Amino acid sequence: MTLSSVGGKNAKLWDLFPKVSRGSLYLLFFLVPLFFLPWTSDVIEVNKQILFVVLTVLGLLSWFGTMVSSKQLSFKADWINVVPGVFLISILVSSILSLSGYQTWVGQVSQEYGSFLSVVLFVLFFYFVMHEASNTRVQHKVLVALLLSSAISGLVTIFGMFDLLHLPFSFAASKGFSTIGTINSFIGFMSIIMFLGFAMWMVSHKGEDRIIPSNGFGIFQ
Repeated sequence: MTLSSVGGKNAKLWDLFPKVSRGSLYLLFFLVPLFFLPWTSDVIEVNKQILFVVLTVLGLLSWFGTMVSSKQLSFKADWINVVPGVFLISILVSSILSLSGYQTWVGQVSQEYGSFLSVVLFVLFFYFVMHEASNTRVQHKVLVALLLSSAISGLVTIFGMFDLLHLPFSFAASKGFSTIGTINSFIGFMSIIMFLGFAMWMVSHKGEDRIIPSNGFGIFQ
């Protein structure tokens, strides 16, 4: 094996990092609203947390790998970066003083989203998205993934509410089933997505760099 072939394999490995990082970002926005596992006791909450943890850690490691391969440390300095850090410190102090133990650090009984583990990943996810989705093309694909998964989730919920179609699971036979969680969570989530989509469509710059295009596909989105 020659040095050139070894160098070529290493180059291909280094080139894989940005692809995995970007793929993890897209999968996060598409899969988290839809993901659940029917054979677990907690169908939605725990499984979404596990998926979020795995994809966020994978994306962060790939992002760090990209910086190592390029020999460049990239971090955007801005005052807004301080806010999540301060929030995380306050959550850490609260978790240390808490008497709930496992529920505080990891979460249970549909409270996983408020655990220290989830908050840490949310903060890291914030920095990850801020750097990885810095250009318009990536933002467009992220938004398409989020809008598409939200639309699928909305159709599943609406079909179930009107008894038109139910997923082939016993727990999905309820009219209030949603891949988001409770019906209140579903309404809150879909309201945010609706305003986000309209806002991006209205304020996007004209031309090829629009986050949502001005053609028929943009109206469909």
